[in-house]
Amino acid sequence: MPNTSKTSEPRSGLSFGSALALVAATATLCLAATGKLGLYIHPRYFVFTVAMAVVCLTLTLLALLRPRAASHGELVDPPSSTVWAKLGAVFAAVLLLPLAVLPPVSLSTERASSAATSAAAASSAGGGSGAPGGTPGSAPGGGASGGALTGAANPAAESPASAEADAKMTVPDWSALLQSGIDPVELSGRTPQLSGFITADANDPENIMQVTRYTVTCCVVDAAPRAVPVYLPGWQSQYKQGKWYSVTGYFSQNPSALSTWEAVVIPGEITAIPEPKDPYVPVD
Repeated sequence: MPNTSKTSEPRSGLSFGSALALVAATATLCLAATGKLGLYIHPRYFVFTVAMAVVCLTLTLLALLRPRAASHGELVDPPSSTVWAKLGAVFAAVLLLPLAVLPPVSLSTERASSAATSAAAASSAGGGSGAPGGTPGSAPGGGASGGALTGAANPAAESPASAEADAKMTVPDWSALLQSGIDPVELSGRTPQLSGFITADANDPENIMQVTRYTVTCCVVDAAPRAVPVYLPGWQSQYKQGKWYSVTGYFSQNPSALSTWEAVVIPGEITAIPEPKDPYVPVD
């Protein structure tokens, strides 16, 4: 009786899962090689992520290069299965290829603005009054759009030791301090050195801009914006939301009757800067 069993030549195929793993691992290694992995995950996970990507890429390539022979008596996959496997592989590549091809960008200004509103409310609830408690001094004016601006001097000079400590604090550090309910009087005269992108205060956008940075605990999914308010009436005519600036000045009680921030920075100098290579501030 003739043998009717179907046989096939050794074959290999790119399944949906294999394509997904291949493109994901390749994209991860490309991001690491170009220094952009920090736009997605915390730096402490760099080594682990790159190592896992290398392992994933190696195992996937070995699986693809290893022929899968159909043994005697084994039914060959119908043509429709092969078609669907190829379509799945193409679909996976279309989904993940942009990660490797398109330049990564940092998180949006709009997301930061909405979250900073909650931070300002927390500052107001922490203590002090929402009404202005005195004029902090003349806010700076003039200056070319996007250029450097020099303005008001600090009326309460700090000691060198205190100024040095303030210089080491980041935007998230100052933001946490503002939200802790600290009395604005305790902050008066302290001199922050801030760098970040600009967002508008939700309650008084005409007079207050916010220097903002995102913090990352694990990955970009849990990124949270942290902001420090800067009192500068008419700031929109000189500075643009979403652009990066370096701001120095001193803290004073907020003169705005609309904003919920208890204390604000009266700027002494504002300078346009490029977005840093690592725009997020990693936190533990």
